[in-house]
Amino acid sequence: MPLNALLRNIRTVAGSDALVDHIYSDGVGGGSEDTYQDRYFAERVRRKVFRGGQISGRTVKLSEAAASLKSAFQRRYATTGQFQPRTAYHATSSARIASLIAASGFTRAGQKLFGQGAYFFTDSSRADPYAIAGGNAANEGEGMVLEVTLFSNASQNFNTHHHTPGGDRLIFQHQAILVVKNPLVIFPKAVFFPGEKLSNVEKMVFTHHRL
Repeated sequence: MPLNALLRNIRTVAGSDALVDHIYSDGVGGGSEDTYQDRYFAERVRRKVFRGGQISGRTVKLSEAAASLKSAFQRRYATTGQFQPRTAYHATSSARIASLIAASGFTRAGQKLFGQGAYFFTDSSRADPYAIAGGNAANEGEGMVLEVTLFSNASQNFNTHHHTPGGDRLIFQHQAILVVKNPLVIFPKAVFFPGEKLSNVEKMVFTHHRL
């Protein structure tokens, strides 16, 4: 079934499960990774899923469609082990940009050092300096760090020099850097000022030791 048709039914359990099936089976189809990303990073596709998402305090409230799709990925992982969830962090230049991402999904990064896709870090402390620098460069003051849930699929891989056989088809990792090839597997869940996430963790550890 074409991607556009699948997106129309995404709010139902059957519809969201069907989209996960499509993402699982959809490779480059003899084409290039660029073609694959053009298909999924298209604004109309991202907005169909994430439109209506918003930030409330430090929490991201997903749109109905995005919440439905996230639940479908969670069901797939619980029943088959496919699409393992993992947490990652993305630096933004301002709360305004973070809100735009919550409402429309992630776009491809302009830089391509580790291939095309949306760029993340495996821990928040690595994203902090980029958020600060981005905020200063954009005259926005302090930037923000978005915490997201990613669903990876290591069953297949793109046939490019950035990937090795058996590698993850949706996420390329280089040390602490993650490059995600499909925006429909990225779900924002929280937003923090630089250093705030680490500070909260340290407070929790200190409280636990005092108990």
